[in-house]
Amino acid sequence: MSKVNKELMIEYLKDIVNDVDNDKVEATQLQRIGLFLMEYKFNMSLDENEDITEKDLMRFLLTGWYIYTIVLKTKTKTDESSGCESSTYGDDEME
Repeated sequence: MSKVNKELMIEYLKDIVNDVDNDKVEATQLQRIGLFLMEYKFNMSLDENEDITEKDLMRFLLTGWYIYTIVLKTKTKTDESSGCESSTYGDDEME
């Protein structure tokens, strides 16, 4: 990565931090930032733990799938039946 691109990225990330810190980010954007952060941390942990087995990776992915499809979707359906307009978790944006 060139020095110019690196500096532009740093400034962009600083702007994001400032916007989050000053409550200038909408909930959907904040969710996307959180997803980015989780993906980044996950990739970093994969790089650090190269000895993760395929079986462990499958367990991790299946646990995430279970939480998303069963727990969060059930919570969303419960919220909808009680009169809430949208999901607390924003999963309607992810489909």
